[in-house]
Amino acid sequence: MKKGLKMTVSVFIFLIILLAAGAETITYPGDYSSGDLIGAAGMNARFSLVYSLLNGHLDSDNLADDAVGSSEIADDAVGTSEIADNAVSSSEIADDAVDSSNLASDADSLTEVSGGMMLITGGKIGIGTSSPNTKLEISSGGSGSQLDYTGQLSLSGWSGQLDLVDTDAGFKDYALRVTGNRFSIISSPWNYDHFVLYDDKLGLGTETPLVKLHIIGGTDAALGSGGYIQTGASASPNIVMDDNEIQARNNGVASTLNIQNEGGGITIHQAVSGTEIIITDSGSIGFGKSPAYTVDVFGAINCNGGFYNSGTWVADYVFQDDYSIPSIEEHGESMWINKHLPNVSGKDALGDEPYNMSERREQILSELEIAHIYIEQLNETIMNLEERITDLEKFF
Repeated sequence: MKKGLKMTVSVFIFLIILLAAGAETITYPGDYSSGDLIGAAGMNARFSLVYSLLNGHLDSDNLADDAVGSSEIADDAVGTSEIADNAVSSSEIADDAVDSSNLASDADSLTEVSGGMMLITGGKIGIGTSSPNTKLEISSGGSGSQLDYTGQLSLSGWSGQLDLVDTDAGFKDYALRVTGNRFSIISSPWNYDHFVLYDDKLGLGTETPLVKLHIIGGTDAALGSGGYIQTGASASPNIVMDDNEIQARNNGVASTLNIQNEGGGITIHQAVSGTEIIITDSGSIGFGKSPAYTVDVFGAINCNGGFYNSGTWVADYVFQDDYSIPSIEEHGESMWINKHLPNVSGKDALGDEPYNMSERREQILSELEIAHIYIEQLNETIMNLEERITDLEKFF
């Protein structure tokens, strides 16, 4: 390129000298520097310059050494289109011949230097697009990323928004928005219905989350769909929650909900004493109190159905041959002395502690069976007496 520049300058100067000086004799006085050239006078000096340029005695590097300053080159001596056509290499342009601030000061220069990839129109910069709609719009015109960025990306000012647009029809556009101390991921038509980080709280469906995770806008939890939160794949065991339900399900079918599966107790409604439900790690359950037994209830029990007791301990032992039934007199004496039926535990034996209702029921039943034995004995005695009375009446 330097050789081409040398020839261009040489011919240019030669033509000027021919037009200005006529046909004086050409002489060769020797090598000239650019300083000697500017200070020389007379026609022979001019023709000597031409001769030196043509024969390599004065090269273009010497000519560039202050013969013409970079500021003069920048004053439209050579247009940007000529620079771009490889007249001067990019490394020489970068050597302060033309500074970058001047080059980027107009839209045409920016477009030309970027090969048409960048343009400025209406105060907006477009990369890959000729009609930018925002301050900076990037369009790749194909697949792949449009912007790769490493470092910190700042949205300055009180309110900033970064739009993420998919130009394909049928897809939503999303945006990152910063407003005051609220960060949002929003979608067209640009409302706060997706993701909001506000005052260290995360909101989904609300722009003003009140707790660490605040979700609004779900649907009723059903076996096949719905809910506000789901853990697990729909076709596998999963748990779904809405605003008042927790449902375990498996591929659209009800499933078992395991709570404290690895151990530990459960307390429900603990804030109001006397109404809590407590399940201990050992399996006891208390209604209204901490359980001391397998089932412990504080309050009345209403059973609409049967009450079943497993086991073989029943009161029918009184009918066994080896059971000694006390006489009516002995039974009555014990009853009046101890102030309770002989087979039923009295207050002194029970104390103030809870007692076994199944055991007490069988005690009462044994006394009832003994009473029926007494009734049968008395009935037999009465029948014998009636028979004797009948026999005696025959004599009167």
